[in-house]
Amino acid sequence: MTDTLTSARIVIASIETKDGHKISPPIGGVTVVVGGNNAGKSTFLRETAEFISTESHLKPNPKIITNPTLQTKTTEDELLHTLRRAGLYQDRGGANTGYKLGGLVPQNIVINAWRNIGNNQLGRLASFFISHVTATNRIQGIAPQSRRADIGDLAETPMHILEDNPELLEKIQGISLRIFRQTLTLDRLSNEIKLRVGKPMVPAPPIDSVTKEYRDALIALEPLHTQGDGMTAVLGLLVPMICGRQQVVLIDEPEAFLHPPQARIVGKLLGELAKEKELQVLLATHDRNILIGLLQSKVPVTVIRLDRSTSPTSVHELEYSQVRQLWDDPVLRYSNLLDGLFHHAVVLCEAERDCTFYSASLDIASESSTLPFSSGDILFVPTGGKDGFSGMVKALKAVSVPVIAIPDIDILNDESKLRTLLEAMGGDWNKVQANYKVATASFRQPRQEITNAQILKAVSDLLNPILAERYNHETQDSLRVAMRLNPSPWAELKRYGVDAFQGQARQAATKMFDQLRELGLVIVEKGELESLAPSVQSRKGKQWLTEALEKQAYRDPLAQAHIERVIHAIGLLTRTSQED
Repeated sequence: MTDTLTSARIVIASIETKDGHKISPPIGGVTVVVGGNNAGKSTFLRETAEFISTESHLKPNPKIITNPTLQTKTTEDELLHTLRRAGLYQDRGGANTGYKLGGLVPQNIVINAWRNIGNNQLGRLASFFISHVTATNRIQGIAPQSRRADIGDLAETPMHILEDNPELLEKIQGISLRIFRQTLTLDRLSNEIKLRVGKPMVPAPPIDSVTKEYRDALIALEPLHTQGDGMTAVLGLLVPMICGRQQVVLIDEPEAFLHPPQARIVGKLLGELAKEKELQVLLATHDRNILIGLLQSKVPVTVIRLDRSTSPTSVHELEYSQVRQLWDDPVLRYSNLLDGLFHHAVVLCEAERDCTFYSASLDIASESSTLPFSSGDILFVPTGGKDGFSGMVKALKAVSVPVIAIPDIDILNDESKLRTLLEAMGGDWNKVQANYKVATASFRQPRQEITNAQILKAVSDLLNPILAERYNHETQDSLRVAMRLNPSPWAELKRYGVDAFQGQARQAATKMFDQLRELGLVIVEKGELESLAPSVQSRKGKQWLTEALEKQAYRDPLAQAHIERVIHAIGLLTRTSQED
């Protein structure tokens, strides 16, 4: 701990939102605010900062939050002592006496602001305890600083602190080397103290005998604040956090200007700093790499997901014990499911090609009709087959992400598998079971036994007319068909889709499909993906998808009818989640 770190403490005990939620940001932890595009992530942070910074006589008018509650055990005397120890007290007589808090503030106003904590507003004291870092203001954290008038003056800025504290300077140099493969040098000779990129080729001489060679070598290094956006954004964020005294840090888009690997490292560093300095960090992000880095740091992480589709904004909280439990699930950790936190909804498909085809279908649907969401705000994720649906659904439901599942119709073959998925989607199997039994009764009948004589006759009937011809692949395929005298009824269901249901079974199937869609389970009623693109001649596999895309088969009426059912299900599901 350095002398500039405050002993007077203040924390955000809770943040109430307009939809009735009460969020408790962890101390020594990170609260991650996520959501789709324009969900209100930056607004959430800005309103929190504005509410706390507002003067007591002003009434903030936030759109998402209603009231952040502040707590402290610090007395007025302890506060004043802390401000003086930080070098903020100035006594030059009369109007020139007070505390340097964005201007010179008289002691009586400082005390009144502290007493106003009961109203959860700090006024001009807010800048001492709370930092709000945005993509545009973070470069200020590494801005050159004028030298102190007297070497005995207390350090007030990051550059002054680095001048006095070699341990912190070494830490920041290590971070720069780790992320950007560049070390840093503190320029103590210029009129302004600044960080420069690189290391002088000449060893640093004693401070009282600086050589021309060293000065020239130092001048040859470019100042940090003139570097590219990535380097200045990251170090402009981290340097004040390492050197600063603020205990509550609000960060908007820490991933700005970063490549994914760098974003992951920054997330890990933010988590380590929050834990080490017992900070309350609230950050808004749309990058899963920041979140992954935070989780890798093992800092307590709370996730707040915003949905601005209705008014007021819907808020969903996942406490850090739940986040940790999910992170321990390899399905969540090693898939791109975390990206679902930053989307309006997630659509689960059996395979990658299904995702590609349905995504293209959705793009076409968005051209011809007005969707209640942007097509780009829907994430399509492959499950690797029907067995993968349930686990992924549970993970997404746990973080309050609306999720749609699109299995082929042959999921009806296995009642247990369908029931498991339905219950993961939040459904009650008892409400669906009766329709399922009636709809699938004819398909669940046992096959009749086939005799060897029947097989022999079928083969003879096929081969006798062509006994003199050469055996080829076409004959081989015909034999396979001929020997399938009693094919599985389920095969007919997948081949013909809903048309395989007849009479009362068709009525029950229609009701069942409606019930499943209300839960977000949109079965391919025509059978399977390939059935939605009859113009494609290729069989299954990569060639099918290539031809389907080349022929723009996703425009086919069957494909569009199916995606309209998906769109309708998304609308139902997102409205339900907002009402909940």
